[in-house]
Amino acid sequence: MTTQTKATGLTTAQARTRLAEYGENTIAEKRVSPWRKFLAFFWGPIPWMIEIAAIPSAAAGRWEMPRVLAVAVTAGTMGVIASFVLFWIARDVLQLPPAQIQTVIFLKLLVAGHLTIYITRSERWFWQRPWPAARLFWTTEATQVAGTLAAVYGWLLEPIGWSYALGVWAYALAWFPVNNAARVWVLDLWEHGFNGHARHLDRAHASLHACQCPPASCACPAPAGGGSVARASEAQA
Repeated sequence: MTTQTKATGLTTAQARTRLAEYGENTIAEKRVSPWRKFLAFFWGPIPWMIEIAAIPSAAAGRWEMPRVLAVAVTAGTMGVIASFVLFWIARDVLQLPPAQIQTVIFLKLLVAGHLTIYITRSERWFWQRPWPAARLFWTTEATQVAGTLAAVYGWLLEPIGWSYALGVWAYALAWFPVNNAARVWVLDLWEHGFNGHARHLDRAHASLHACQCPPASCACPAPAGGGSVARASEAQA
């Protein structure tokens, strides 16, 4: 198609005519529902593997799902905050090019993500027993080393060199105890706050239920001082 545009450009009338005939020179943006974006996180090979592995444990009743979700939300929130702070440092402070920023974020997600395994597998603090099995430890560290070498020397990535790679390691290790402390805080809040309140309500409900039985079949515990009052009444009778 020939537009027959002159060297001096189009007049206003010609521009309006062509705009009405051909439309704007833009690409229509495909809008995706926020719910579809959210559900996409649970659809794919890796989510399928996690979901399949989770079904037997959940069916066996070994998981307290509200507790698990609380810990997962905490770990995810801390990870997002750390990633955005590192992104700001790489873009605005260090002023790295976009390709190197991608490598920095990749290495951070790799190192910090594997360190999270050590946090989530322990009851409270990562240095307490039981320590990770040798197979888990060496597999995790081998993956971190391989990812670090790929970021340093540019294997399928933009290389960032040893200085930035070691900086990412230091950054992830600095957040490591902070993430662990956040998890312990959530567990303590869950155990002594929400669960403690629930246990108190259960005890109160059980005590009230015990006093609702027929008088002929059971007797409710007398309140403090009630026995002496009853004996005094019997003596007067």
